[in-house]
Amino acid sequence: MIWRLRASLGFSQKIKRIVNNESNKKDRDAILSQHFSKEYFMKKSILLITLMSLFSLTSGANAANAPVNIAYPINGALVTNYFYSSFTTTCPGGAYSVKWYLDSTLIGNGTFYDTAGVHFAHKLPTGWHSLLVISSCGQDAVKFYVQ
Repeated sequence: MIWRLRASLGFSQKIKRIVNNESNKKDRDAILSQHFSKEYFMKKSILLITLMSLFSLTSGANAANAPVNIAYPINGALVTNYFYSSFTTTCPGGAYSVKWYLDSTLIGNGTFYDTAGVHFAHKLPTGWHSLLVISSCGQDAVKFYVQ
């Protein structure tokens, strides 16, 4: 920061000397074009780096999303008789379908465009159970224990 301030002060003093002397028009133009071309390059570089960073963050976030994501119950969880489930499915543009099964029995289905979020409550007997979600573009499954 201090170096940048000193450099800019030194540059402005050079410009004042050159501007006051009209006979040095070539020198003035050379110094000005050199300064502004470096400044232009730096601004464009920073803009490019910023845009590339934003692009990589958004593409990374999209790449991290699985086609089917069961948020609850967590695999291996201990839940009560009335358990709550939540899942999402995301597929790239188009009409898709989704089906969800409890212990290999179909309990729901639907159609969606791009993304769907499902939340439901269900009463189950004590023991181990499984939830399977099958979407047009992927699937996910969890096993959990009901008290």
